[in-house]
Amino acid sequence: MQMSLPVILAFASLVINVLLLLWIYSQERRLRKLLSGKGAETLEDTLGAILKHLLRSDDAHAKHEARIADLQARVKKSVRFVKTKRFNPFVSSGDGGNQSFATVFLDEEGDGVVLSSLYSRDRVSVYAKPLLSHASEFKLSKEEQDVLNDIRDHQKTDKNK
Repeated sequence: MQMSLPVILAFASLVINVLLLLWIYSQERRLRKLLSGKGAETLEDTLGAILKHLLRSDDAHAKHEARIADLQARVKKSVRFVKTKRFNPFVSSGDGGNQSFATVFLDEEGDGVVLSSLYSRDRVSVYAKPLLSHASEFKLSKEEQDVLNDIRDHQKTDKNK
């Protein structure tokens, strides 16, 4: 029993039509699932809610960036480096011991102060010398300059990291 060509074509057409109807039905279900959910009536509502959230996030991000810039500027002007060196300024006379000290307090710009104390049996003297850009208008002692140089070297290695 041989089938005629028109019958074969009609049967093939029927199979193709059934497959296409199944594919359309599955696509329709996927589209309905995409457009519904989470209380939104349409995909447009969902996208609008996402856009509003994004705009709020952008505003918060801009505020945080401004706050970070302000904090970075403030940190640059705060004391970041402190170093102390103890020494005996009166080695030859036998007075003092290592009770004297020089301490440097600096910010990132090299501005700050050197505090020095010279100790002897009779008295203690305390000196303060302002620093601008790692330099003072007052003459620094060897110990004060040593401490300042140590901090400057430390700052250079920090910047290189």
